[in-house]
Amino acid sequence: MKPICSSFGALVLLASVAVAGQEVSWKEQLDDAMALREKGRLAEAATAAEVAVKTAEKELGPSHPDLARSLEGLAVIYSAQAKRPQAEELLRRGLAIREKALGLDHPDVAQSLNKLGTFIGAQAFFGGKEKYAEAESLQKHAIAIWEKTLGPEHPEVGRGLRDLGRLYMSQNRLGDAETSMKRSLVIMEKAAWPDDLSLAPALTDLAFLYTGLGRLGEAEGAYKRLLVILSKNLGPDHPEVAATSKFLATLYREQNKYAEAEQLFKQALDAIEKVAGPESPAVALRLDDLGQLYMAQQKYAEAEPLFKRSLAIREKVLGPAHVAVYISRRNYADLLRKTGRAEEAKKLEPR
Repeated sequence: MKPICSSFGALVLLASVAVAGQEVSWKEQLDDAMALREKGRLAEAATAAEVAVKTAEKELGPSHPDLARSLEGLAVIYSAQAKRPQAEELLRRGLAIREKALGLDHPDVAQSLNKLGTFIGAQAFFGGKEKYAEAESLQKHAIAIWEKTLGPEHPEVGRGLRDLGRLYMSQNRLGDAETSMKRSLVIMEKAAWPDDLSLAPALTDLAFLYTGLGRLGEAEGAYKRLLVILSKNLGPDHPEVAATSKFLATLYREQNKYAEAEQLFKQALDAIEKVAGPESPAVALRLDDLGQLYMAQQKYAEAEPLFKRSLAIREKVLGPAHVAVYISRRNYADLLRKTGRAEEAKKLEPR
């Protein structure tokens, strides 16, 4: 007879177990659900969040403004499961509860408006373009409430402007995006230390925007400042530092600044090896980046061992049929052809 250890059974037990004489609160249940989501265990996370909503309804009542937090948490998980209609319904319900309980001009109402607007904007990006106008209206409404209740230079206003800028980016409204993002950064700079981690999202957005606009000098400046902030706050080997190093290195490569690009690609590779281990698929990706840089300079002898190692990692970890293995085989075959080894390339080329 198999032992009973289903995730649902465990979560039902969690809902009723006593901790220090008290039942587990809906906040603890929601925290557990979000932790499961972070681990990619979405089915368990959804079950846990559903329990948290029911507990919150029981503890607070169906009209309490704090109930919106549990509804929004469940909506995030449903969205990750591609249950978009259910997620939207929960976000709209949370907004309606807060508006009724707190009034139309409360900062928490603005938070619900912004979350709903951001969600709807994301759905528009994936095929519902008619929703862009609604998303923009919701996000602007949120910003107006925050400006009225908290002041025009409050960090919430800055975060709202950042989200609005991202919405404009998704519509290729780059001028509007730059206006929102630059104002967001100014607000966040006034509220934080010069190297505060809270500045990182705004700098990231501006770096992407400037790259898209072809303003590579401004993009480089944003990336350099971002690297300083991330390295100082997270440490030089953090994955976010490695990712930003890769973006800046790619920018250098596009400008034929090969020495600068090589240094950053190597730093990104070293960092991801320390964090993920030498046989991680993330390491294979960084090996490809560095190999392609050498290919652009016709340094085939330097590129070859990188492509060989990338292919070996992917075949071992992902299996021979994975699309990433196809990419590695294609890269290596391209190198073999350029070094006069067409027969070897033909055998290696993915079919």
